[in-house]
Amino acid sequence: MNKIYKLFTIGVLCVAMFAGGLSAKKPHKRPMPPKQGVERPMPPEDGKMPPECEMHHHGMPMHGQQPVTFQSNQICFIPEMQAYVVVDSTDCAIDLVERDEAGNMKLIGRHVTDSLYKRHDLKNIHRPKSVWVLGDKIIYLASSAKDSAHIGILSMEPEPAKEGEHADKLCYAFGKEKSYFGLHFNAYAFDINPMAKEITVVGTNALGYSIAVVDLTNFPEELSFKGEPYNYHKKKQSEVIADQDPYGLGLTVVAVSVVFIALISVCLIMLGYGSAIRSWNEKRKKKDEAKKQSGTGRTGDNGGQPAEAGSQQSVDGDVYAAIATAIYLYNEELHDDEDMVITIQNVERTWTPWNDKRFNMNQYFNKK
Repeated sequence: MNKIYKLFTIGVLCVAMFAGGLSAKKPHKRPMPPKQGVERPMPPEDGKMPPECEMHHHGMPMHGQQPVTFQSNQICFIPEMQAYVVVDSTDCAIDLVERDEAGNMKLIGRHVTDSLYKRHDLKNIHRPKSVWVLGDKIIYLASSAKDSAHIGILSMEPEPAKEGEHADKLCYAFGKEKSYFGLHFNAYAFDINPMAKEITVVGTNALGYSIAVVDLTNFPEELSFKGEPYNYHKKKQSEVIADQDPYGLGLTVVAVSVVFIALISVCLIMLGYGSAIRSWNEKRKKKDEAKKQSGTGRTGDNGGQPAEAGSQQSVDGDVYAAIATAIYLYNEELHDDEDMVITIQNVERTWTPWNDKRFNMNQYFNKK
């Protein structure tokens, strides 16, 4: 028993030491991400803004004028054309809406980002998320509900109407797609930095978030990644253990300790159960002996003999003879003597079919 308690104490001490080592180990500090966007510069004393902070491309502010918020732009206004570029997520389209001098609106162009005709895989449809106007081009971001997206570049010049079609026909495609760039994550917003000639796209993946930077050096003919996209994945518990215990020493100690503690616990339980059973049997045995002693201690009037011995005295032979005679007479009375006459008659025929029942019936003879 002392050996078992010693093994149990050693196992508990090993587990406590391992837990203390893990708690004393400092967690890895994750570097802080760089600040997104550029701080807004203060205006000079003369009140004139520097060239990099002036308006550009149809009245849109420069990238450095405000911090990057990565909000999804659903509409952009083009002052020169008096037109709006609108995101239509329902029909998966980018619409170009023109406003005339009277203030009336008219749809002059539409570009469909993904076909909806006879589509049942709704999670794979690329729906437009954000739109941006850069020069005379429209840049849009479309993404699916899974892990795919793309960036498209369009021209704002509508195609001429075909023969037999009205010039103001709605929903005709405006401009052919200049470039198509695919992404391997679910994107929801992007930001354009014309000075750095890059597009920063943010999105989500199954286990975290994704950030990609697209190069605009060969814009609009060709787009390419500017460095590798960053995909943050939340580490699994196995990966965290592998980082904290690269050699597996702590995991081995924990596994062995758990096994030994389980075995020691089972041994203690079995020992306790056995001792409880033995004590219960001993108590039951003592109770039975006490009952026997209390039953045999009483004496009757037969010369100090026990009560049970007095009730089992010897019986004379005359008593047995009388009992036997009574039984014999009783059996004789049950059977009376009766006269019975059996008549045997031969069958007249030599054959008797077994199914002829009249030969099996009792025949009563008339006495003459």
